[in-house]
Amino acid sequence: MLNKYMGLIISLFSLGACTQLMHQQKFSVKGDYPSFTYQGNDIYAGAMNLAWNELSQSIVKAPIRLDSADSQVQAQVYNYNHPVFTAKDIESNSYYIKSGRGQSIVDTINQEMKAKFPHKKLADLQLKLGKNDMLAYAYLAKAVQYKTPFAQTVMNFSGKKVKAMSATTPAMRANLALLDYHDNNDFVLRLRLKEPTEELYLIKGHDQAPIKEIVSLIKIHGQEIALQNSDHFKAPFLSFLAKNTHPDLLGIRFLNQGFENNVIGVMTENIQLQMDEIGASVENDAVISMVNMSAPSAQQPKDLIFDRPYWLVMKVKNAATPYLVIHVRNSQLMKLVGAAR
Repeated sequence: MLNKYMGLIISLFSLGACTQLMHQQKFSVKGDYPSFTYQGNDIYAGAMNLAWNELSQSIVKAPIRLDSADSQVQAQVYNYNHPVFTAKDIESNSYYIKSGRGQSIVDTINQEMKAKFPHKKLADLQLKLGKNDMLAYAYLAKAVQYKTPFAQTVMNFSGKKVKAMSATTPAMRANLALLDYHDNNDFVLRLRLKEPTEELYLIKGHDQAPIKEIVSLIKIHGQEIALQNSDHFKAPFLSFLAKNTHPDLLGIRFLNQGFENNVIGVMTENIQLQMDEIGASVENDAVISMVNMSAPSAQQPKDLIFDRPYWLVMKVKNAATPYLVIHVRNSQLMKLVGAAR
C-alpha cells in the first residue's frame, strides 16, 4: 500500500534550505490529506492521524463529532475521521501510540517513549492534566540513506543560495530513478535507498495540486526513463522543526454522547526533518487533549510573546478611528542587538 511510504509529505520545491518554521495558517479540503501551511510550505505528517484514531477508537469509541458550523473545521473532522494513514501503514518499531486519563498518562508516555526511542530529539510532553482530562498521543520516526551518498554543492533556490546535493559520478547517478518527465519543470524522481522497504520521491511542478493528486503521480508510472551522463541533478538540503497548534479546533466542544462536557484543550503536532547528501530522517509527534469543563482543569501557561508578525494600533480611548496602525512584518523596524541604531 502506497501510504506505507507517505508518513510525511512536503511540497519540497517550495521549501528553503534551513528553516525554523512557525505556524501560519491551517487549511483542509474535504477528502484530502489534512495538511497545514508553514511560511508558504505545505506539510502533511501522519502522527496526527494516529493520535486522532486513538482518541476516536480508545476513548470516544466512535467517530469524533465537534460542535462547530465552520465548514473548514468540519472538513478537518471529516478527514481525520476518514484517515489516509493508519498504524497499518508503518512498521510497529517505527511508531508509538498511547491514550489515557489524568496526569499519570503524561508521565507514562514520557517513560515509555524513552525506553522505545532513546535517541529521539523531539521534547517530552509537558502537559498538565486534571484528573478528568484525557489525551491521545502518537509518535513516528524514520531514517533512510541513499544507496550512494551524493556530493555536497550549492544551488540557487528562488534567488537564494542554499546548500544542496548533486550527482557527479555514475554511482551517484545510479541513485536516480526518473519515473516521469515532461520538461525540466515537470517530472517525478525516486531516490534509491539502502532500505528496501522505504521510498523517497522528489516531484517538481504541480504547484496548485492537492496532496492526493501528488500521491497519485507516484502510483501511475511504468518503466524508468534512462538517464544520460550529461543529465544533471541537484536538490536542496532540508532542515526544519515545524509546529502546528491547530488554533481553529481548540476549545470546540465534543458532541459525542458522554463527552458533551469536554472540549479540545490541546492539539499539537511537531515535525522535524533533516535531508542532506547522506539521506533523510524525520520525527513526528502529535497530542490531543480532551479537557473536562465540568471540573477544574490544570491550565497551560500562556506565552504572550510577539515573535511573529503582529499589529500595533494606537487611538484615543473613545475615538472610533485609530491614529496609528502598523503591521510589523519583520525586524527592519526594530533595534537589532549590537546595531548602532
